[in-house]
Amino acid sequence: MQKLVKSLGGEASTVQTAIVFGKRVPGIIHFVNEHQVDLIVLGSHKIDLEKVPEGLGTISYKVGILSPCPVLMVK
Repeated sequence: MQKLVKSLGGEASTVQTAIVFGKRVPGIIHFVNEHQVDLIVLGSHKIDLEKVPEGLGTISYKVGILSPCPVLMVK
């Protein structure tokens, strides 16, 4: 992550990275609310819809729905 931030040059002065431990979705949302985050950037990946139990979504989907700020999904 630090390599990516450095590649942004001077524009990276407002970039903050964090690793959150615990239950993923509640942990991310709690961190966002606590630190007044302006944008969440998440990686996405292809999922096999036949293997996902009905009613369950991906972490990125849940964060996108529950987040109080914009979420950018990157493939």
